Amino acid sequence: MRTRLSVFCDKVIEAGWLTAVVVVPLFFNIYSQRVFEPDKLSFLRSIALVMAVAWIVKFVEERLGGSEAPKAEGGDGEGLLQRFLGFPLTIPILALVAVYIFATFITVAHGVEGVFQNNVSFWGSYQRLQGTYTTLAYLVIFFLVLHTLRSQEQLNRLITVMIITSLPIALYGILQHYKLDPLPWGGDVTTRVASTMGNAIFVAAYLIMVMPLTLGRLIQHLESPSFSENEGGAPSFLLAAAYMFLLALQGICIVFTQSRGPLVGILVGLFVFLVVLGVRRRVRWLWGAAIGGAVASAIFFVLFNLPGSPLEPLQEAPYIGRLGKIFQTESGTGKVRVLIWEGVVDMLQADPVRAVVGYGPESMYVAFNPYYPPDLAHYEKRNASPDRAHNETFDVLANTGFIGFAVYVWLFTSIFYYGLKWLGLVGTRRHRNAFLGLWLGLGALSVLGFRLIEGTWRFAGVALPSGMVAGLVIYLMGYAIFVLAEKREGSGMGATSRQILLIALISALAAHFAEIHFGIAIAATRTYFWVFVALMIIVGLAETGRLKLADGETAFEDRAVPVESSPGRRRKRRRRDAKAEPRTLRRADPWWRPSFFAQSLLVGLILSTMVFDFFTRELNMPVIFVLTWILGGAIVLAEQSGDHPHGRSPAWWGASFAVYSLICGASLLVFLGIRAGEVGIGQDPGNLIVVYYLWVFGLLLVTAAVLLWESAIPRTWLHPMGLLSAVVGAILLAITIQSTNVDIVRADIYYKQGLNHDNRRSWDPGISE
Repeated sequence: MRTRLSVFCDKVIEAGWLTAVVVVPLFFNIYSQRVFEPDKLSFLRSIALVMAVAWIVKFVEERLGGSEAPKAEGGDGEGLLQRFLGFPLTIPILALVAVYIFATFITVAHGVEGVFQNNVSFWGSYQRLQGTYTTLAYLVIFFLVLHTLRSQEQLNRLITVMIITSLPIALYGILQHYKLDPLPWGGDVTTRVASTMGNAIFVAAYLIMVMPLTLGRLIQHLESPSFSENEGGAPSFLLAAAYMFLLALQGICIVFTQSRGPLVGILVGLFVFLVVLGVRRRVRWLWGAAIGGAVASAIFFVLFNLPGSPLEPLQEAPYIGRLGKIFQTESGTGKVRVLIWEGVVDMLQADPVRAVVGYGPESMYVAFNPYYPPDLAHYEKRNASPDRAHNETFDVLANTGFIGFAVYVWLFTSIFYYGLKWLGLVGTRRHRNAFLGLWLGLGALSVLGFRLIEGTWRFAGVALPSGMVAGLVIYLMGYAIFVLAEKREGSGMGATSRQILLIALISALAAHFAEIHFGIAIAATRTYFWVFVALMIIVGLAETGRLKLADGETAFEDRAVPVESSPGRRRKRRRRDAKAEPRTLRRADPWWRPSFFAQSLLVGLILSTMVFDFFTRELNMPVIFVLTWILGGAIVLAEQSGDHPHGRSPAWWGASFAVYSLICGASLLVFLGIRAGEVGIGQDPGNLIVVYYLWVFGLLLVTAAVLLWESAIPRTWLHPMGLLSAVVGAILLAITIQSTNVDIVRADIYYKQGLNHDNRRSWDPGISE
């Protein structure tokens, strides 16, 4: 039976995933030695723990605290396990969990104290922190998004927050390019910008996943009736301009990274987006232009990379020159990757058993040492073996062996199969067989082809995904040319807003799949990958009618009146309701909708995180703060007011923007005051991360409380068992977050302070600190 505590836990879960998509890509810690990835993942794991505890408390409240179990979404009454297993992709993902847990037990990267004590495969390496603990955190977020996101309001809110978060990240990269970054980074961040990720490849890999969402939102608002008919269309005009500006910033920042893998990825993603959109709408010029552009791009890339071609001088041109060196494996980063791949192949061939089960997550830096190619030392200075193969296929093989590799292929095959199926592009058994044949067949043929030409397996990690992507591209081309040309599928299928979102999600996943085989999957891209997969399943099932998404909030219509109200209070309520506006008018005013306040708080979280990132002794780069505040407010207000049929008055816009500014401005200024008090001589730098953790989780709970008013509130407050589970869970949660996440970041902060003293040879002050 649902109670107020269980509903609040639902909102804590939602506030958790909203917080995760903001903090993970945006946050970094200049006081830590590692600065970026491990600190991001420590926060992600903490958020996942909060969400998991909230789900447990909710489960206890609804299943054990009451006399009857709640029915499933939609009222079918089936059990939790049946609903859990009924979702597509659940089985391969559970297989992935089993593979990771098994590989953690048999890893070579563990201490002698026990299975989990000093087990690097479980806890994660010092440099990356991408162990089984982190993988389980990703999957907690995935499953809780999948099982609790049930309204269009939630869906829109999550997409909006992800898009707004990309604004300061892209803008910071652009400022770095023009040498306006006041932070003293050790490396060059102007030639190839790194933004909040610390690496040019990483920031571009993140942006190519957000870019299709922004493009999808832009198309939705350009095609909205209010925009095309110019009737009450101010919100649509504003949103179209905002998303166009954001799209330009994202594209410019990607170009400034000069990263080849992400550039290839975004080209694949845009091809999928345009072809699928053109096919859905029977717009021949759109899918025809996309196919023509793909063919022209392929020819250009081949000529651009051929030695002695007329395009060879362009290989030294800025921004695009590195695209002409994709096939150059005898120098630079290309040579480094090939040498690492050779070592991974030798490592797998040396031990057939380990080739099957893997060496364990995060174990490559240990297992790779005996197979380190001597030539690698001439191209890359390292104090130890590489910890990543810079190729997802080889990383999976090294970590989890061919068993994990089979699950990995199963997972990605299922993702694209279901995505195309829900869009109507795999409608018959013949279509299914054609897709699987091209996807798996070309992947296998590509691997065998490189093996025959090269005589080694060193390019297998790139050949397999390249063949799979080629199979996806050829299938979409064939579907567009042959199926649509023969008009076998009837008239145009159209593309609703949800279908455009589904197209954007599949395009982002395709871009991500192409990119991770030239680089390293990071905290931000893995987090967004699992969130996107969950959203793809939800939207796909909603489109097929297997899952119902509520259209809007129910706060004003469904709120229960407590039965214990006194007669006097009931009379007062009736008199008040008689004088109040009609309920429809109250619902039509988006100023008072909980989503407006929640999104304002989330923009405040973005600004607060930027304060932590950029504040040293003063607030750096105010232009980022101002643009984020203004553009974020424009998107939040326009999204909230877009459903009003006759537009909004200037007074409404002014009042709403003032309330928005008050909420996010208060978050910014309060945290800025707290942050300023923690920076200075004699202050403990280890307290900075604790303060930020407390601030973020405080905002998370406030956001959950605001979202609580979006749902019907039950009469029952809580059950004793639920209260007990909440108290015990909160205590265990605090201990676990402190010991497994906060303490390791604080230790790294102190390590950096000591290292700075050691470099200055000031040992006595270093000992005292």
